[in-house]
Amino acid sequence: VHVTAPDGSDGPPLTGSGFVVLDGDMLVYLSVDGDLRAAPYDATRHRIGRPATLSTAVRGEALGDVQLDVTPDGTLVYAPGTNAEIGQLVRLRPGTPPEPLGAERAAFQRFDLSPDQRFLAAVVQTTEDQELRIYDLRDGQRTVWLRADHVRHPLWSPAGDRRMVGLLQGGRGSLIVGMPGSGRAPDTLFTHDSIDYVRDPVSWVSEREVLAHNRLAAVSFRTDPTVAPMRFDSLLAP
Repeated sequence: VHVTAPDGSDGPPLTGSGFVVLDGDMLVYLSVDGDLRAAPYDATRHRIGRPATLSTAVRGEALGDVQLDVTPDGTLVYAPGTNAEIGQLVRLRPGTPPEPLGAERAAFQRFDLSPDQRFLAAVVQTTEDQELRIYDLRDGQRTVWLRADHVRHPLWSPAGDRRMVGLLQGGRGSLIVGMPGSGRAPDTLFTHDSIDYVRDPVSWVSEREVLAHNRLAAVSFRTDPTVAPMRFDSLLAP
């Protein structure tokens, strides 16, 4: 489902949870920021109009479930509370209580700490897309490195001087790598036009070895990021 842009074109994909269609033309859902919203829904085009907030502070669960339902007579019922998908990242060491990492509360999806433990790369779901945010845990500064419909797992290089991440934007995927703070655009290592060819990096083992995975096909791969074009050798397959 996409939000209709002001000019009538397709806007960004709709993000949220607990989607309920009422009378075939109204969509009710919990937004990422925890508001219960409703919007006119075109079931033929799978598009919604401008959403309106019905209520705030509706209970949402960590796995995307929402405490709302519709009775047979059309009454919308819900439980008030907080959205459990909005959380705080912490660090836990043996014998000590959890230590907040210094990042704000957000809908964190995936994250990775740099080898020196100073920088946190975290993917955050927003109301419009996903952001890859970089947190300096020493001075508390935050920057947004990139945005896309879907940002996969970010990885720090073994030396901690580069980041690698997979992106999905408008049905097209890519695998990119870049240097933090360099001011240079990231390099594209691999692109694909089909969801069947997704190669999500999951472990940057060494400078010349990266492990990747295709969740849909349940296949794992090994690749050398220093070789162009990238070649993915299958390791495990069903």
